[in-house]
Amino acid sequence: MRIKKIFFFLTLFICFTAFAETTKEQNLILTEYTALLNRIKYSKQSGFCFDGTEFIAETETEGSEHSFFVAEKNIYIKVVNTEDKNTYFTRCFDIKEEVGYLAVNSKFKLQPSIPVTGHWNFIKIGKKLNVTVCTDETCRNIEITLYEINEKPLDVKDGIFFTFKKGAEKKAKNVNITLNAKALPSINIEKEKKEADIILKKMEAYFSKEQINAKKEELKKIL
Repeated sequence: MRIKKIFFFLTLFICFTAFAETTKEQNLILTEYTALLNRIKYSKQSGFCFDGTEFIAETETEGSEHSFFVAEKNIYIKVVNTEDKNTYFTRCFDIKEEVGYLAVNSKFKLQPSIPVTGHWNFIKIGKKLNVTVCTDETCRNIEITLYEINEKPLDVKDGIFFTFKKGAEKKAKNVNITLNAKALPSINIEKEKKEADIILKKMEAYFSKEQINAKKEELKKIL
């Protein structure tokens, strides 16, 4: 009886260990897959620099009067999500007007809010970044606060909006700003396609055919 109990618990332990190892491998593969998906999905999005696993190098490209480039890789602007009302930081410095306010897109507007009713463009005053906002009668300059953050994000929303631990940000000084330019991530799509094939092959050992096909369809939609 005692031997049977020992054998039972030993078998249970082996099964539990094998299950835990399988779950660990599944999570690692899913992390790889999510990072790759983010890189492909946001390869043409200005300022994307973190795929959920590591920082991605950026390349300075031609922009417009509504964009700027910052050489330092630890500089962010603050935005607020219009849906969940939470604050995020982003390196997407390609700005537009959305429903009367300066924003990155329809869901993320600059914080503090900057209303616009006419022409606007970025300018530099000394080493500080400002935006000139004009109406039919007057123009005014508003300083845009840039933040230095030397931490990895705690969370990434929509690929380019980050949350950091409380107090990680501080007002940036001596930032190198180039107007009429923007950053794009240095991502080779052909290389990413090959990496996708490798990850999908790995999945065969841990995921069902239906799950893998769903991942393939997800990739197909963004390639």
